[in-house]
Amino acid sequence: MPPLRIAQIMASGPVMGGLEKHFADLCGGLSVEHQVLAIADPAQASHLSASVQFCPLEFAGSRRNPFTLLRLHRVLKSFRPDVVHTHANKASQMVANLRLFQGATRVATVHGFKTNNRVFRHFDTVICVSPAIRDQVDLPQAVVIPNGIEPLSIPETDRDYLKRELGLHDNRPIAIAAGRLAAVKGYAGLIRAWQGIDAHLVIAGEGPERFALETLIQRINLRGSVHLIGFRRDVPRLMSQSDLVVISSEREGFPYAMVEALHLEKVIVSTHFPGAHGFLPNNFLVNYGDEAGLHRLIHRTLSSLENSRQAYLPTWQWAKSELTVQYMTAATAQVYSKLIPQAA
Repeated sequence: MPPLRIAQIMASGPVMGGLEKHFADLCGGLSVEHQVLAIADPAQASHLSASVQFCPLEFAGSRRNPFTLLRLHRVLKSFRPDVVHTHANKASQMVANLRLFQGATRVATVHGFKTNNRVFRHFDTVICVSPAIRDQVDLPQAVVIPNGIEPLSIPETDRDYLKRELGLHDNRPIAIAAGRLAAVKGYAGLIRAWQGIDAHLVIAGEGPERFALETLIQRINLRGSVHLIGFRRDVPRLMSQSDLVVISSEREGFPYAMVEALHLEKVIVSTHFPGAHGFLPNNFLVNYGDEAGLHRLIHRTLSSLENSRQAYLPTWQWAKSELTVQYMTAATAQVYSKLIPQAA
């Protein structure tokens, strides 16, 4: 494929989450063979590869802000892209609003579940990060390309590293959950399900539910077993030394914590959120809200970890092959090549 001029657009703010990581990784991967212009909040500059051109643009306020739309139009007109690739609803709606700009193939990536997906009808291809999102988008031009990561480089550490970091002083198994402390993550149900589990539960993340979760932990007398450790930059390193990873969310697109855990060859117990469907073994899934079922599944998994690891071997092998930035980049480039005849 000859090099393409690709404009990648993301309208989130000065934050760094799964959407922003995907954006930075994809821009970097594509820039190896193509000319990539990333248009995003100024704070995203530090996350981008040096090979990516960057245009800072403030996206605060309405997606119909005429001044922002005018500047975006001018940037795109000046760059003359072959492909305009938007990420999430806000950026997609803004590009769809640029009705005068018809000079490029339009691609959008949907990263999560939304009640209104009409905007994506304006795009030539809609990339979804999981089959469940594709089913909800329900458009004939929708395809699935899951999130991928670079191979993890974890410093070699002994088991005591994790214990020292967490201040633990016994030999009980350690399970880790990671993500924003928000109601949708289901941490309250997970904590209630932890009653009677002879293991530590470590939850890494910050958010609005912290006080409520601390109160719950104290009320049901789990302060010696459940630990809220706040935001951590070394979650993969902590995860690598754990015995189990738990995802308790009501809904997710395709969480990076799951991808990282699979690359680290960790057994995952998860609620049956749509993003897990078709990726994790069914016998390690439980319905969201079934706290008794979650308790039984965690207890059973911790009691037979070696058998659980054997059951996960095919999933780990698949993840290391396909849940990579290299695979994600190549699959995205293939989408472009099908839409642009001269690129094939």
